[in-house]
Amino acid sequence: MIQVRSSVRLSSVRLSSVRLSSVRLSSVRSYGVRIPWKVRPGIGIGIGTGIGKGISRFSTIPTSLPPRKSYQANTTGLSLLWNKIIPINVKYFTGIGLFAFSLIHIHPNVLVTVVPPILVGGYFGYRKYIRWIHKISSEKLLKTYSKNSKDDKIQIKKYDESELSNVLKGIENEFDSFKVQLVDIIERRLLDQIIKSRDPQLTRLFIEQSQESEQVSININANDVETWITSKVNVPGEDDLSDISILSNFFKFSLPFYSSKDINHRKRLGVIQVYLVEVPTDDDSLIYNEYQIGIEVTPYSWLTSSKSIFITSIEGEGITKSKILIDSKSTSKNKTESEDEEIIL
Repeated sequence: MIQVRSSVRLSSVRLSSVRLSSVRLSSVRSYGVRIPWKVRPGIGIGIGTGIGKGISRFSTIPTSLPPRKSYQANTTGLSLLWNKIIPINVKYFTGIGLFAFSLIHIHPNVLVTVVPPILVGGYFGYRKYIRWIHKISSEKLLKTYSKNSKDDKIQIKKYDESELSNVLKGIENEFDSFKVQLVDIIERRLLDQIIKSRDPQLTRLFIEQSQESEQVSININANDVETWITSKVNVPGEDDLSDISILSNFFKFSLPFYSSKDINHRKRLGVIQVYLVEVPTDDDSLIYNEYQIGIEVTPYSWLTSSKSIFITSIEGEGITKSKILIDSKSTSKNKTESEDEEIIL
């Protein structure tokens, strides 16, 4: 029998270069859901080389680095090696060394003739590449965007610094609140997708074997966010068929998932990339923001990216609300009822 379990370990981290920073929360959540079907044991995500396995192990060590501003996640060993393991100082010194070598060994006339066109072409080529990858990323959601659809929507509570509950949960700012709620929603939607779709390929990625049984565990950590980028996209107005479009926020971020919650023994299994498009609204009195969400799960590999699984709408799921939002509404309701009883008395 397969059990479904989800656990998150959130510890404190300071992200100084991001507008919103990180989170500290020491809660482990478990879902005692049993799946009435068998899945073959084994992950099937072998790295292929000892070097790749070493990088995978080394990458599980928590770091205090802020998320990298990029659309590209660390889905392969090579990208992980370059973006996370090689120190930034090494990259700078290597670049300075190559520049000094070029000045010494290349004729000045060649440098004057060749370098400026390369720099200009690289600049405009990079800008074109960013526009292209932004279009590719946003269209994954926009091609199915509908304001009236509910199964692909989530609701996240707006951050209120005056709430004491944020302090108790270790939430210090807007980014803390945003990440904690998103990680909670990602877990629940992945578990619901596994249970409802019974997709062996997706389930196999989160299999955790024990002596007693096989369990589906989603071991992710809000402090492990590796990439984060925010931009703008055009979405339809009030009517999905309307020609009028509204400029809305688009978010994309990535974080790895592991074989275990134990930092010392866990293994990197893959990367979860999350796509969010904010649903525009004119009602400023709402205590939450609504988003269309897409979750892309990619197994970890050494050289080339593996085939991804993309999840948007989960049939019959409806709008997924964060637990912080649910608890906030419940507290507000109880407070209102208490005040009504006092008035009656």
